[in-house]
Amino acid sequence: MQTQRELLTPQQILEKANAPERLTESADNEQFSTSATQFQLILDRQQEWQARLRMVDAAREFLYISTYYIEYDDYAITFLAALKRAVSRGVRVYLIVDGFGQTLSSNLMTADGKKKLRALLDDLRAGGAKLIFYRPPKLLQRLIGSGYHIKYQVSEQRQMLFSSSNISQMSFNRWMEFSALLEGPVVAAMLNDLFQVIPQPMSADLEKVLPAHEDTMRNGHLPYSFEFLTTIPANDPSPLSPFVQQRKNPITSALVEHINAARSSVVLTSFYFKPHPRLVSALLAATRRGVRVEIHHSHRGALGGVTRLPWLSASARYPVMLDAGFVIYEHELGQHTKFVLIDDRIAWLGSYNFEHSADDRLAEAMLVTEDVRIVQQLQLFFQQLRTDPKNGIFSRDDFDALPHMLRFYRLLCLPFKRWL
Repeated sequence: MQTQRELLTPQQILEKANAPERLTESADNEQFSTSATQFQLILDRQQEWQARLRMVDAAREFLYISTYYIEYDDYAITFLAALKRAVSRGVRVYLIVDGFGQTLSSNLMTADGKKKLRALLDDLRAGGAKLIFYRPPKLLQRLIGSGYHIKYQVSEQRQMLFSSSNISQMSFNRWMEFSALLEGPVVAAMLNDLFQVIPQPMSADLEKVLPAHEDTMRNGHLPYSFEFLTTIPANDPSPLSPFVQQRKNPITSALVEHINAARSSVVLTSFYFKPHPRLVSALLAATRRGVRVEIHHSHRGALGGVTRLPWLSASARYPVMLDAGFVIYEHELGQHTKFVLIDDRIAWLGSYNFEHSADDRLAEAMLVTEDVRIVQQLQLFFQQLRTDPKNGIFSRDDFDALPHMLRFYRLLCLPFKRWL
């Protein structure tokens, strides 16, 4: 059974890196300040893909990769082959895949594709890679879809890719995604976070990803400051989790706090916008204060015809949101970034979708910053997104014009919208 472990400040990481028994202490602290000596926002899909491969090829000691799922396609074949080569040259490779997410991904693959993917993964494991399928501790959580949704990739080269993307052609050929290439203390904080789901982690690796003291500044630029928020809802002590949680999700709570303080605008992206009621209430209250609330999420066809259930669930609140003045955009190809920009002053980025599952079922992580360099990058992202021809506004007239059959299916989904 996985247990929640302490989140450490960079100083504590240095002190405890050689004391693995102390890394297993539990603590409620799931938010702290950290920094990065390098931050590069990567939006171009092939640029991120090449960065992933370069990191794998350059690794000489260890590699840690987490993903929600792997789809059998050319990307998976290439990536798993690169991992196999890394293992063969003595690199310790840890590949963490969410068990439930991988089950869901079977809808994207043929029976033959699933069989070939299993063979590739078995071959990687047989070669010496540590392949971990994350499953939450309680049966009820496993049945209802609790899992690990954070995407990390890091090596001893001291760089971290913190991403929204999975190992899938959907992430590199279709959906809008992002990755942040990071260096600095935040890398050790994120690796320590990943250690929560790795049995007997190598704690000495934490020290190896920390920057040298002379690297506290890069190219004369000041470090980037962040709040790092992370949580695993499946570690909630409630025996009825995820139906009943004893602890509030710290990411949801922080988002509510920031939305409640917003004065001019809240702009966000999510795969499908179907968040916890606390977030909906905060956003509705914001519109009543005159705050512009702008939602960018996916069109009902973004899953390539596999299913419309997530969109049907998201559309449950469309009438209320549209009548309240929400501006809702739907991206035809799929909006899979997870950004929030509040008052053009506070930037959020990470793995947290505005979906109920992000609050009570999925492990998530977010970086929050007021650094103007990052805020300006998100401002530019949203400016370009508004003019993207594949990203259109969904109006109340569009809702009223939905086909009757689609409206009927939407009504059928309403009682189950939390779980879809």
